[in-house]
Amino acid sequence: MKAIINRLCRAACCLAVLATPAVVFAANDATVNTSVLDKFGIYGFLSQGYLLSDHNNYFGKSSSNHGTFDFREIGVGAAGNVTDNLRLSGLLLSRKAGETDNGDPRIDHLIFDYSLLRSENNNLGIVGGRFKLQFGFYNDTRDVPAARPSILLPQAFYYDNARKFLATADGLRLYDEHYGGDSVTKYSLDIGRTTFIDNPETRLFLLGSPIFKGHLNNDISYAGRIYHSINGGKTQFVGVLSNQRVDYEPTSTDILPAGSIYLTTLWLSAQQELGEFTFTSEVFMPKADYRGFGPIIKDKTVYPLGYYVQATYTPSPKWEAFVRYDVAYTDKHDRDGVKLSASSGRPPYAFYAKDFTFGARYRFTKNLDLSGEFHTIKGTAWLPIADNPSDADTVRDWHLLALQITYHF
Repeated sequence: MKAIINRLCRAACCLAVLATPAVVFAANDATVNTSVLDKFGIYGFLSQGYLLSDHNNYFGKSSSNHGTFDFREIGVGAAGNVTDNLRLSGLLLSRKAGETDNGDPRIDHLIFDYSLLRSENNNLGIVGGRFKLQFGFYNDTRDVPAARPSILLPQAFYYDNARKFLATADGLRLYDEHYGGDSVTKYSLDIGRTTFIDNPETRLFLLGSPIFKGHLNNDISYAGRIYHSINGGKTQFVGVLSNQRVDYEPTSTDILPAGSIYLTTLWLSAQQELGEFTFTSEVFMPKADYRGFGPIIKDKTVYPLGYYVQATYTPSPKWEAFVRYDVAYTDKHDRDGVKLSASSGRPPYAFYAKDFTFGARYRFTKNLDLSGEFHTIKGTAWLPIADNPSDADTVRDWHLLALQITYHF
């Protein structure tokens, strides 16, 4: 069964790539509505960020006297309808984020979206290729600066130090959408393999220590999602449940034997718009079962926890301001990190983080934005290991200033 799913996932990616030329060839097909093809457009963005911290590094040497400009995002994408039922979409992304991302261009997503059955109030379809994981409100647009509510997404929910593991997957998505009055309900099921899992950040995120240098391999994963909105989208709810197995292959000199981590994760999100104010809250509740790692990591079940609450104020189309509080625990049963510290040798504050943030965005034009935000943080649970290779150089209490200017078209 797994071999069949693997072949389907690979085939979906190949179809997404092969389907792209169909935009050109379809112009000679009399069955294609050329007025629809005219809507096939190109979009993109260019952003430059600046980060300054009093301690710890984020996306470069932010704790230096002059901060860091090592945070840039460049994207060029295209999307459009080839036929009434077939839509293609893709984005080529270059992201430089300190030592965590080197700026090499990569396919952020490349998908086909085919409607199998469509009516006035219902749409049943399939998506294939490399797609963004749809947990929460923002993960599927996290790499488009203008679509994020802040420069840095709340790290208790959208971890940047594990983003390569949580961003995209190669596979298939089945979906069913229902529209009625002022309500929308969407169901989807993802079957695929998450991408870019084997990296130092993900190893630290899952194994808790930077000394393990082996390789991570992930099995086929499954995710079910329910989205429901009422009042014309002013009230929204999202629930996602996923299941995945991650295997660890040690190197010849590794002290950690081969083992597996079984991840079951629940994401819950809610948002309410009241006039000029929007209130958002999301909760991240994984369960991680560790099996077969021997005496180094005994068989155990760990329950991380992350959540945030945010209020956004939009007095005009040009101005937007927000205030947010988010909390992350590596294990909700060890919130001060003492037990995890004893077993790993890392400081207790490496296993939790509490962040109070306020910020604003000003839109000079419809294409040009300037954003700024200030973080007051206790703990380093989501601090990127690539920018902070030694725990001895980190500090529990720290502050972070982030600025970003974005041009999008």
